[in-house]
Amino acid sequence: MKYIVMTVAFLLVGALAIAGTSVAPVAAQGGATLTTPDNPTVENGDSISEVVVSWDAVPEAKFYRIAWVSFTGWQAEGWDAVRIASVENQGQTSYTLTNLDAGILYAFRFGVSDTRFEKMEWSGWTTFTVGVSEECASDRDVLVELYEATGGDNWLNRYNWNSDSHPEHWNGVDTDRNGCVTQLRLGNNRLSGSIPTGLSDLAHLDRLYLDGNQLSGGIPSELGDLSRLERLYLHDNRLSGTIPSELGGLANLERLYLYDNRLSGAIPRGCLQSLPKSSVI
Repeated sequence: MKYIVMTVAFLLVGALAIAGTSVAPVAAQGGATLTTPDNPTVENGDSISEVVVSWDAVPEAKFYRIAWVSFTGWQAEGWDAVRIASVENQGQTSYTLTNLDAGILYAFRFGVSDTRFEKMEWSGWTTFTVGVSEECASDRDVLVELYEATGGDNWLNRYNWNSDSHPEHWNGVDTDRNGCVTQLRLGNNRLSGSIPTGLSDLAHLDRLYLDGNQLSGGIPSELGDLSRLERLYLHDNRLSGTIPSELGGLANLERLYLYDNRLSGAIPRGCLQSLPKSSVI
């Protein structure tokens, strides 16, 4: 998937470069020349649909402009899909864009001018996938693995799963502002089969609710790698075998529900020491 995103980004920037036209440097008041600014940097904002576009200050410019376009918009409308925000230069070096589509590749560029209506001196384009950090780019693949391993086509509610939409919009999935999966709420949803070990790759997961399903096999010891996990609900399934000792190393775990399964052996000592008795069932 990483290589696909890189290829799409290359195609988008290439298309924008070919479609654009070169202009002479913009002359500022007093005879100075506004030089071509560097490409802006882009990062996720406070919500899943926001980004913050940042640039180096250009004191001699009177106005800044930020242009952006999505890959899907460019495919459908070309230059008509490009959106532009114009702001007066008051020393700011960033601008927050809202209501973008999470999980979609965008291109952004930054422009400077001496007057609001004069031709701009533009930077090149910076590509960025909204709501997806490099750290969590593989989270979607983990969710797809879970879907396939637990009979996703037969779930009671599989809304948006395996679709092109951002996982934030998949039933039972919560993410943070960087698109990292933080919660899976799939209780009583007719999941069957075994719990995939790949769930341990969801590094930001703090809630895992898989209770009330038809899951079988053992509890993967790899779940002990979920260092941020606070709640683990696996009760009312068909799980068997011993309880992995690795769960005892989950320092942030607050609730562990395992009843109504076919498990054997003792609860890991670490769980008994760190959790209130009422939270280990």
